[in-house]
Amino acid sequence: MTGNQTGAGRIQQDMAVAMRRPGLPMPTLPRRNRDANVHYTLTRVGHNGRLADRSLIRELGWPARQHIAIEASADTITARAAPNGNSAITKDGFLLLPALTRHRCDVHNREQVLVAAYRLPELLVIWTMPAVDGMVASRLREHLAGISDALAG
Repeated sequence: MTGNQTGAGRIQQDMAVAMRRPGLPMPTLPRRNRDANVHYTLTRVGHNGRLADRSLIRELGWPARQHIAIEASADTITARAAPNGNSAITKDGFLLLPALTRHRCDVHNREQVLVAAYRLPELLVIWTMPAVDGMVASRLREHLAGISDALAG
């Protein structure tokens, strides 16, 4: 390389030099492995209760017209395969949340929900955004408490 290099060539040379310099030591953080048994997606609920994303239905191997038992609490919905279930996967492979379930969990058209598919047991769990907000806020409080403790100690 020449001494009067400019532009992209000079940037590449500077980057090569910077990459050779030793940096600050980095701590080794404990690695938390994800549970391979669970898969997540964030999806919207249509006006008829249809979950827009059907990838987790396929993940569980639920075929079209599979009977599903759906249960709901204030902010969580569960769905599992059941021969005498109160619902079924549509012919196109979508899950429809019944109106009563949507009403009970206060889920409206175009709202997002967090969906988790657990392979064992075959279970789909759907959380409303207020439920997700609560879970995230709880973890954030724990995190901030840990920071406060570390600073005080």
